Amino acid sequence: MEKLVAVYWGTSIDSGFVKNILEMDGINAFLRDEAIGILAPWYITPDWKSAVKVIVPESQSEKAIQLMKDYFVYPIAPRSVLPKALTYCFVALLIISLVCGGF
Repeated sequence: MEKLVAVYWGTSIDSGFVKNILEMDGINAFLRDEAIGILAPWYITPDWKSAVKVIVPESQSEKAIQLMKDYFVYPIAPRSVLPKALTYCFVALLIISLVCGGF
């Protein structure tokens, strides 16, 4: 059984985001302490912003760390995701506007 190592610590949302990015590049990533990190993050760490960990197999850890360094504009958000996220937000607002008859 291969050893798992933590490559990222953050909030549930941030860690989930990092996990998805790693998985899109073929890295097996998992979240540790997700439930308790949402419900009671202070139970895990005094810094509630780093309660949920992204873990990967040790053999893929260097690739994962390099991918995060290449992909992120530290500490904000990934370069290629921001335009897509803004587009999705605009589409969601448009749909809500159409369904609800406006704001």
